[in-house]
Amino acid sequence: MMRATTGWLVTAAAAQTAFASGGVISLAGIADGASRIAEYDLTGSFAQINFGDGSPGDSDGLYSIVDPTIQFGSIDLFPGERSFGLGGLTYDAAGVTGSGVETVAVTGIDLGQLWAAGSATTDISDVALGLFFFEAPRAFSFGPLDANDTVTFVDGVLTSIDLEIDAALSLDLTFGGDPVTWDGSFTISGSEFSLFIDETEFDVPTAFGTQPQSRLVVDIGGTITAVPSPGAAGLAGVFACAIVRRRRR
Repeated sequence: MMRATTGWLVTAAAAQTAFASGGVISLAGIADGASRIAEYDLTGSFAQINFGDGSPGDSDGLYSIVDPTIQFGSIDLFPGERSFGLGGLTYDAAGVTGSGVETVAVTGIDLGQLWAAGSATTDISDVALGLFFFEAPRAFSFGPLDANDTVTFVDGVLTSIDLEIDAALSLDLTFGGDPVTWDGSFTISGSEFSLFIDETEFDVPTAFGTQPQSRLVVDIGGTITAVPSPGAAGLAGVFACAIVRRRRR
């Protein structure tokens, strides 16, 4: 269940201040090739990582939802393909003694590598997103952390990240009016990450008049390959073991 939004992600300057005062974990991931962004009513199209050929600048959209063999236009919405550099988080390093099971709060998160305004090279290309949505002003937003967002260490080794924050995509389809916002969540659970939105907005104002509805689906997920800062125990190796066990099962 998505948590109630009480504020928005800290600014870049605030995030840098937080990162300077706590333990730091860089977040990267390997996305599922079926990860996609789709809009069912206004565009009737989608982009999906494995619909390109995997080469730089490949065309992973815009394919018809009704008939995926039809392509309405050529965009590279996922320029990094399955390799995702999500950003990073900070945690309360003072709460980690290195003895036993210790769960401490996540104190800051920065998802600037996932999406950034004006960028063609973040994991979700804002330039391609503009081509997807008629060049309408657009923004992904992420909500605040709370006490349930934690990292867990066992004898000083980081074994799990567990957090859920609100996520949203907003589009100003009238180019100067109120944006339309579709809400969902960004989660990390153990060694898996997910950016998920599936919401239908009704009576959608656009430059072409009010449209009855718009269903937006953002379904991007995969496996975390986090890299702790120097001095922190190796999360990447722990998660790699978890991946091997899951594949063997």
